[in-house]
Amino acid sequence: MKALNFKAAGDSELFTCLLSHLHGFGFSLHKAVKIRNNIFYIELNGRRRFILKGFPKEKKLLLQARLTALLKDKGFLKTYSINMDLPPFEIGGRYYAFIEYLMPHPNPFFFSEKSERKEGLQLLEQFHLASSQLTRELQDDLATFDQAGKWAERSRQFQKNLTIVRTYVSDSVLEQWQRWADWSLEGLIKNKNWLSCEENAIIHGDVAHHNFLRKNTGELFLIDFDLISIAPPLIDYLQYANRILPYIQEPDKIWEYPQLERYKRNPAFLFALAYPADIFREWNRVAKENLEAGQPHLHTVWKMTVEQFNKRMQFNRYVERLIMSGYLNPQ
Repeated sequence: MKALNFKAAGDSELFTCLLSHLHGFGFSLHKAVKIRNNIFYIELNGRRRFILKGFPKEKKLLLQARLTALLKDKGFLKTYSINMDLPPFEIGGRYYAFIEYLMPHPNPFFFSEKSERKEGLQLLEQFHLASSQLTRELQDDLATFDQAGKWAERSRQFQKNLTIVRTYVSDSVLEQWQRWADWSLEGLIKNKNWLSCEENAIIHGDVAHHNFLRKNTGELFLIDFDLISIAPPLIDYLQYANRILPYIQEPDKIWEYPQLERYKRNPAFLFALAYPADIFREWNRVAKENLEAGQPHLHTVWKMTVEQFNKRMQFNRYVERLIMSGYLNPQ
């Protein structure tokens, strides 16, 4: 984190507005640290600490405040609250809210350790148990998630960016990634009825490691609900599986986790496991942000695409054998 630069355009205006807003409620600002764009750590008088986060729309802010409150009513306590006693404020078309500060543990959560992967899945399962009770209450405010449609668009965007990607990755490697993407997407669409094998819940939508926060007490919390939608929990588990694949040493070890093992005979889930969601997503980001050689993120994406190629191909062939073996549940 870096100190807030009040002279920067936007930040200085936000700071002025924040001071005025706090003063109106009898608070003064003691410290502000910029975490990233539109997200700040702040300390007020009385040792009150918050995360100040800017939302693009007031509706989105209110929805997340309502969701986190309802989750806690349903017994899911491992997340933050959005403080509405100190009301949000608007500046420049963005709505800033005061979010409960969860003091982080010195050892952050990562997928590299099996114990961490297991704990993350257990927390995600608890979240789905609570969120599945809220779908009717929030269905008018949330879209229904379309996995096949999202990935089809991601593939189209990746194709548009191939000129940039070919600067760093050979055609032979790219052809294999594209072949598996086409195979995966075709199988997912053909078996899309298997996506509705369970009741809908409100899914998190972004189960990256940074959205699991280990508190200083040791408890694991789920944070950041910007991408919530209505879908089967399978969608979150599929993304989680994709995120942890680089840390799985043998393909069949993916089923050591009960939350994933339940989908071992689900053809839609199996086909989807072979889709290079992370690779296409990150190359599309490289193209969008005009990243150049030497930048850390570009190097990470290259390693994901090239250095992990053989291991990922081994996993995809394993998934293909499972599907072709004929042991799947009959449709």
